[in-house]
Amino acid sequence: MKVPIFSLLMVILIVSTALSQTIPSTPSDEGTFGGGGEIIDKPPLEFDPVPVPLAIKSWSVRPPVTFTGFDESKYGFNRVDFYRWHETAPELKENVDNPLHDSSERLMLAMHLTGAHQDRWFQLGEAPGEKEDLLYIQAFEDLNEGLRTLQPGDTHDQDTDEMSGWLELKLATPDSKLPLFRAQFGYNQSGASTQSVTTNQLLIDLRNSNQQIPKAAQITAVSGGGVCGAFDNGAYRSDTTECRWRNSAQDFYCTTTTSFIGEFATRSAEKTFFLLERKEARPDWYTPDVPAYLAGLAIKVRGNPRTSTAGVLVYGLGRATLLGRYRDVLPNAEIFLFATPAASDKIAGQFFTVTFPESGKPVTAHVPKWTISGDASDEAEPPAGYTPVNEKDKYKVRDLASKAGFHAIQAILQTDNGNCAKANDGNCMMTRVLYWIGLEAANGTLITNSVRLASNDSEYAQCNRTFHDATVTSLHLVATSDAVIHVQPAFTEDAGGQIEDDDHATCAWNGVLRWKPGSGFRVHKTADDCIAPLRDVTIGGDGSIQAKPHISTQ
Repeated sequence: MKVPIFSLLMVILIVSTALSQTIPSTPSDEGTFGGGGEIIDKPPLEFDPVPVPLAIKSWSVRPPVTFTGFDESKYGFNRVDFYRWHETAPELKENVDNPLHDSSERLMLAMHLTGAHQDRWFQLGEAPGEKEDLLYIQAFEDLNEGLRTLQPGDTHDQDTDEMSGWLELKLATPDSKLPLFRAQFGYNQSGASTQSVTTNQLLIDLRNSNQQIPKAAQITAVSGGGVCGAFDNGAYRSDTTECRWRNSAQDFYCTTTTSFIGEFATRSAEKTFFLLERKEARPDWYTPDVPAYLAGLAIKVRGNPRTSTAGVLVYGLGRATLLGRYRDVLPNAEIFLFATPAASDKIAGQFFTVTFPESGKPVTAHVPKWTISGDASDEAEPPAGYTPVNEKDKYKVRDLASKAGFHAIQAILQTDNGNCAKANDGNCMMTRVLYWIGLEAANGTLITNSVRLASNDSEYAQCNRTFHDATVTSLHLVATSDAVIHVQPAFTEDAGGQIEDDDHATCAWNGVLRWKPGSGFRVHKTADDCIAPLRDVTIGGDGSIQAKPHISTQ
């Protein structure tokens, strides 16, 4: 018995209507985008008109996700129906029977915009090769356990709509009248010794006549990695972006956090921007009380003695601390010496002077720095537009020399890694770095210089190894700004404390550190010490250096 085509279509339409998921005009419970992953600007994804009626019929048999209540006079439609499906991606055919459950599918998506004067269909085109993974998809329940953040949908929904267990589609903002949507889905990917789950987010913007996906995001969680990769993946610091809808701006306010500097850096910095407008956003912490530049902080201190001078947040520099204030270095001038966090793969500070001449504007200058290892500096160029907001360095300062025309200080940078109840506790295991800093007037010119002498800091060095920078292991003052020092070379150890063979071939050495008038701190190497064992250095809260023989656990 043949069923009339018209009757069959009526049945299909009735079933489709019965199975649709209508999303009422209530505020979204999300209002977020990015998920701590990588934001992709202008992804190569487009909605194209559905070409032929037959294609519309094939989409219509699937249960839609429906959103209603939009202002037709503003957007040209009052209802949106999304139709979702998946197909095997040609480049993923080998994964169809993959025992690791890697994805073999890509997302198919269509939408139907309707209103009193509009009835239009669009479908999502394929992604080009370099970004084809933006559409990879598979069922939530097949995502690798322990790595997935997307969870299977309601079982009852999956009985009537398979795609509810593959794709989460909802309003992107709390404003239910705004046709901005977020599609979220994920897929597995396996390597020789790794497994990962990538969550894709697509931002669908229907606010104007050009249906578009202005932004996408990818969040990847990785496990495994073999002997080295498992540890490296855990230590690696990638950029993360979190966005939340800000109604006053009609845009997503986003914060990107990046390393400050290095792929395994312990420090971070952040910047803020508006997602859709692609423009910089004023950070919430950047209140009128926050100085826009370092000289601004110095001006506030000069004008009000009660102004805080420790850990003061300065835009672009992070928390600044006043180390010294000098009125007798240059004639008729006042000099402020500040410290802020340095962009570095190690814990480090950077130093600046702000000079107020008798007349004219203040002048800010960077203090040159070198390390006792012989490196030019322990800092790098910071990432543009970022501020290390969360770095809360503290300093203890002691005068080494203080006379008209010349000042030298010892500055101890200390930062709490969570091991200390109070950052000023001199007995707890904190990361400390010992600097000497000098300022001198030479022929009416300000000469500044600093040297990184010692540290108990260490850095992750790939494959579960730890790198220890060269450091002074003993220091004895012989004059106000001169010292006899013993210097231990840099070395790398594995997880068991075993030293790499090449490091045993490098000798420690003895030397004399002094300030050279008109130049800065200089060191004179007096003798090699090739029999000195490597030592573990600790720095007390008063700057005292203790060195004990390095103990290997292997």
